[in-house]
Amino acid sequence: MTSIHIVAIAADILNGGRERHLAAGASGCIAKPVHPRELFDVVENLPIIQESATANVFDAALFENDLEFLAEIVTLFLETYPQLLSEIEEAISEGDAAGLRVAAHTLKGAVANFGAKAVVEQAETLETMGNMSRTRPCADAR
Repeated sequence: MTSIHIVAIAADILNGGRERHLAAGASGCIAKPVHPRELFDVVENLPIIQESATANVFDAALFENDLEFLAEIVTLFLETYPQLLSEIEEAISEGDAAGLRVAAHTLKGAVANFGAKAVVEQAETLETMGNMSRTRPCADAR
């Protein structure tokens, strides 16, 4: 079962706002305007991220002891994932929903090759965030 975490991004953080958001079920809370490092810190400390870091995320059975094929897949992944992570970070810092959606979707596909379900779920969450942001009007555009 996938848990969904909500990070409140609000202007009312002072005077008990943070506590209200957390009491209402938010997993984390940051103040507007959003600073990328602060957002990354909150996301990195979500329980699912911490659990995923210690979980067995690699399904070796997918490769049926074909070490040559596994080496090819790992090499390809190691060549591409730093760029994908950079694109995700850049999209978040620039508020680029479409860029986040595309980069997260690409990362999701790449890690799915390894049967890394926890990582796939996290990439899917980022992809969903990109989709949701794309379909909602920006507050500044009103």
